Amino acid sequence: MRLIKRRLAALAALLFILAAGCEAPKPPETTEPPGPMTMEEVLAIIRPIIQPIRDTVRPPAGVAPPGVSDEQHEQIIAALRDAILHYGDTAHGREALRALGREIEDLAKEARDVERWRLVSICVDAHDMLKMESAAIKRLDERARMMLARPKIEVKGFMEDKEKNDYYVFMHLTDRATGRRRTVTMREGEEVDDLRLVRIIGRNKGVRLEYLRIEGLFFDIEF
Repeated sequence: MRLIKRRLAALAALLFILAAGCEAPKPPETTEPPGPMTMEEVLAIIRPIIQPIRDTVRPPAGVAPPGVSDEQHEQIIAALRDAILHYGDTAHGREALRALGREIEDLAKEARDVERWRLVSICVDAHDMLKMESAAIKRLDERARMMLARPKIEVKGFMEDKEKNDYYVFMHLTDRATGRRRTVTMREGEEVDDLRLVRIIGRNKGVRLEYLRIEGLFFDIEF
């Protein structure tokens, strides 16, 4: 009997040792790497979002501005929305987003200086996504809307009416939003679609027009 008890005790000890040896090893403890901790680190991450705008406003010397497509416009807005979600809940993240907004405002002003009004409008959309207040951006937005509402103008020809001692100008006006084009005939002093024909330049070399939606805005179109 004692022999049986000793054997059972030894068997129990062996089973305990085997069970202990079969336990699954614990996975090593891991910690997630910390996110950006300074304004400069966040800004370095989010600045590339507006690179298409930057490349168009400030192209390298000798390189034609590439422009910003509708698809890129949408991508910029979506990426800014994600940046707000990721970094907008920390002080250094908000500071970086404000710095990016200030750069966007500067780019909008530079685009205005070269009369790239669609690009100004894209900058305004990006700035609005960051929910920053700026009187300058509001003025740029208003100006861009009015300029984009001005039709694209092509002078197609001239005709002299000797009996009435008048000159007529034939022009194509194209709606920038819809692409719809129509032909108009104008004489000096007449108005069509917020455009006034001021005068014919030289010997039918072009025309000077006034855009009535913006006071004092005169511009020339060559034939």
